[in-house]
Amino acid sequence: VDDIPETFVGQIRCWGVCLMALLFVYFILFVALAMFGVNQASLEMIITGVVASLLVLMLMGMFKREARIAKHFTDWLQANTQLIYDDHMTTTYQELFIRPQTMLVSYKAVISLGIFTRTFTSRKLVAHTRKAAFYRLGYSLLSILLGWWSIPWGPIRTTQALADNIKGRNQLAVHDWLEYGAARPMVKGMTPLIKAVFLNQQDKVFKLLEISSSDIYEKDAEGRTALMRAAEIGNLEIFDFLLAKGADVHDRDKYGDTVLIRAAANGNEAIVSRVLKFRIDPNELNDDGESAWMCAASRDYRHIVKLLVEGGAYPELQLV
Repeated sequence: VDDIPETFVGQIRCWGVCLMALLFVYFILFVALAMFGVNQASLEMIITGVVASLLVLMLMGMFKREARIAKHFTDWLQANTQLIYDDHMTTTYQELFIRPQTMLVSYKAVISLGIFTRTFTSRKLVAHTRKAAFYRLGYSLLSILLGWWSIPWGPIRTTQALADNIKGRNQLAVHDWLEYGAARPMVKGMTPLIKAVFLNQQDKVFKLLEISSSDIYEKDAEGRTALMRAAEIGNLEIFDFLLAKGADVHDRDKYGDTVLIRAAANGNEAIVSRVLKFRIDPNELNDDGESAWMCAASRDYRHIVKLLVEGGAYPELQLV
């Protein structure tokens, strides 16, 4: 994939080599300048300037490399979209399983000097992995060391970056990235339960429903219940738990979308299969005259189209 090691050990080795090279250059400069009889103040100023320049070049090289690998991952996602959405296929990137609901995370580093302040964002990493933890630590340390040295934006942006890194705020699902190019826009009027489902916070969903299931029939500003949001994100455990607590699989939103349409439009095969077992009519239309089959076909989710046809959808009705 890349000519630079991508494993956790490889990253440590790469940074170690760069640091040793920097120290070696520092030593050579110190000896050379001392031999020419340069006074101590000038010697320190020259060496500091050269080392700072080398450090900046190292960092620029690192961020350029990050951009290159990020593009490779984006291209890979686009090329493997069908496989990612197919529950019968195993899709891996650098030995990590990638599914539509896989959460990705990025981290920020702030570098400041005088009036110059810039925020750099890492590539997308699979959340809760060792590599993600390494990047969180590395980018946070860079901000702590190099982010404060300008007024006023250095301290402000550094504080924001550290808070985002620690709390893991820059997260989004693979499906959201493919569908929206960013995290899904939040919707007004969400109850705590719907918001937890929307953000795929499974533990929080279970906790809220154990306390009370009164929110299970509530709808957000788009008229979607927690069950419809679960159909969108493709989390089968949340979906089944909501059903067990009394959620209605016949729900519709303000646009006339059914639970089946929302699942099909988001390529969630497991949810589509589960809904079809309730003998839901797969040919039901929303207010725009679209069925689950049409929504899946328009996004080229061939595995969903096949599943819907097997469940009773009639393609010829959609093509009239």
